[in-house]
Amino acid sequence: MLVTACSTTRMLYDNAPWLLQTKVSAYLDLDSTQNETVGQQIDRLFLWHRETELPIYAALMTGLADDLADGLSAPELERFLRGLERARYRLVQQAVPEMAKLFTQLSPDQIAHFDGQVRESWAEEKILSEMPIEDRQVKRAARWIDRFSEFYGALEPDQRRLIQSAITNDPDFQPMRLRQKLQRHTEFIAFLYEFPSPGAIADRLHWAWDDLDASLSATYRNAQTASLEATKRMILDVDAHMSGPQRARAIRRILSYRDDFTALAADK
Repeated sequence: MLVTACSTTRMLYDNAPWLLQTKVSAYLDLDSTQNETVGQQIDRLFLWHRETELPIYAALMTGLADDLADGLSAPELERFLRGLERARYRLVQQAVPEMAKLFTQLSPDQIAHFDGQVRESWAEEKILSEMPIEDRQVKRAARWIDRFSEFYGALEPDQRRLIQSAITNDPDFQPMRLRQKLQRHTEFIAFLYEFPSPGAIADRLHWAWDDLDASLSATYRNAQTASLEATKRMILDVDAHMSGPQRARAIRRILSYRDDFTALAADK
């Protein structure tokens, strides 16, 4: 099964440039010239990512596997999450200049198409945000059980109950998060209709990913922080209740990703 997982990861990564180009083209309704340009931009981005980032991902997986061996501690989890955040930051820095150039090439019809595509993609999240909180908690718990099961294997009933209890006590800010996303998107679309320069768009995108928290309401920031801290506690608590075989399986799974990243980085 792990061999199959490895093969799947490599296949998905190798096909990711084409999949991303297809999605971007559909979201922005690009013409043939724009689509060709986007394809070249994405190829350059993935070449950089393969050469620069995948070795870092492999090292992150090695460190996580080592930390899991005797149970994950809070400092170890924080170190791993900081590594992920730094990787996200580097990706944003690399991608934003090309994204900004692309947005300056959009016609009013293409901007309107992009607006509609984004709102349509959030339709399921809108339905979820309108559910009773108890129903959202059931769905969130099921997703987390699936995530843990992917690494640790089948969970015992008491382990499942641990996750369900943690989700029940986790601050729920799904509706607030969707409202914030819709507001930011609406503002960005209005900004695009002003046909700003690539530099102005790049600044706006950097702000959206790097400095946005400062502009959010204190209520939202507090809810977001509380939810993140609750999630960290749940991860540590669930990990502490894993059996030896489950822990060994998780380590093998993580190391299989490390091997994937290493192999992909070497295949340039």
